[in-house]
Amino acid sequence: MAYYLRGYKAIDKEIELVQKRDYQNLKLLEQELNKFKNSEISFVNYNIYLIETKSVKNTKLILIISILLGLIAGVLYVLISNLFLSLSFKKK
Repeated sequence: MAYYLRGYKAIDKEIELVQKRDYQNLKLLEQELNKFKNSEISFVNYNIYLIETKSVKNTKLILIISILLGLIAGVLYVLISNLFLSLSFKKK
């Protein structure tokens, strides 16, 4: 049910309850953050504008390796299929 159908008294009461909440977890977090700020711990500051990138892709090497692996797999398939065919003809 929408809040506006309850009336302004219900909405005002809910606003009052939200404002009176005690956020103990947030107070604890704030205390912990203050401890870090007061200590001599220095956090890392990153500047994304100083980042240098290198391409780690070596397309020629990847192409050569994939062609060689394809040829090896093809040759092995032909050899194994010929072996099975020759074995089946010997049994007959």
